Amino acid sequence: MDMVERVARALLASESNDEMSWENLGLTTRGAFKRDARAAIAAMREPSRQMRIVGEREMMARHPNLDCFRDPYVDSTWQAMIDAALGGTDAA
Repeated sequence: MDMVERVARALLASESNDEMSWENLGLTTRGAFKRDARAAIAAMREPSRQMRIVGEREMMARHPNLDCFRDPYVDSTWQAMIDAALGGTDAA
């Protein structure tokens, strides 16, 4: 299951009762949830200031001798991850 579908299923779960399941939805309804999921994921493409700080801190803690984890590298790494979640980048 890709990230768009994972988020779409979470959106469904957040607004439905126990009677609705992903498997029972029609293609049009699934498509609407996937469209909303893509929009939600895309909205996260630009990391917040707090996300940058925490991301840089985490990377530096794991690789203290490398300076390549400072802005803008944290941003570009995050954006590449979001692009991959949206299906725009192949994971090899």
